[in-house]
Amino acid sequence: MRYLRAKQQQGLTLIEILVALGILLFVLFLVYQTFIAGSAARASAQARLAALRFAEMEQEEIAGTPYDELPPEKHRVHIESMEDGTKICRIKLSHIPIKESVRVWSGDGEPLTEEFQTDYTRGQVILPLELNGKEVIVSYAYEYPRRELIVIPQDEPYRVRLSAEPLLEVAEVTDAAGGAVPVSVDYDGGWLEFQAQDAGKTVTVKYRGKDDRGTVEGTCLSDDLGTESRTDTGIKLLKVSETWVYNGKERKLELAYVRTR
Repeated sequence: MRYLRAKQQQGLTLIEILVALGILLFVLFLVYQTFIAGSAARASAQARLAALRFAEMEQEEIAGTPYDELPPEKHRVHIESMEDGTKICRIKLSHIPIKESVRVWSGDGEPLTEEFQTDYTRGQVILPLELNGKEVIVSYAYEYPRRELIVIPQDEPYRVRLSAEPLLEVAEVTDAAGGAVPVSVDYDGGWLEFQAQDAGKTVTVKYRGKDDRGTVEGTCLSDDLGTESRTDTGIKLLKVSETWVYNGKERKLELAYVRTR
């Protein structure tokens, strides 16, 4: 009788251990899931913060850009003679436009009925000769390079990783005086490697990411700021957009900035 009772107690103890072990595993699973979710949330917040920083830096760039060099741009059309004697009317835009973003209106706000061509490589719009001497408004959007301020490490390796990777292009790397700083670029990993002579310097990097991009699109506003205008009112609304990819999904952030003449 005592033997049976002892055996029953032993069996109950084993069941209790299995139940406790199951509860422990479940709690550990919940902790793991919470940790993973927290890490993903932090990474997402960091990506959004970086995008916001880039957009704000572009707003500062817009604030220092002359009004007439921001879209939409007003131009007076003139005939030019090419080397082969061909005559054309062309407009040079202040920025390289994004494809399919160019629209042209007459100076009084009427849509252009004549056909025109856009050279997206040079940022030029070719207009019909009959528009010679007339004013036109050209609306478009353009991509801007990221600007990142980094400090080169004091010790080897003199490497810094940029916020956006992989990289599509590194336009320039300059020091505080505006001088060019030599650098080797790992486009896939997003790394910049500097020379020992530049250790400790603070440099500005202008570059484009492969998956991330920033764009600026402008419209003229009416005097009451309520509606879009197709004429140059002296008031422009610039929309700065940052697009990036996180977890395979495209994310977007947009800031607005009003410029007056």
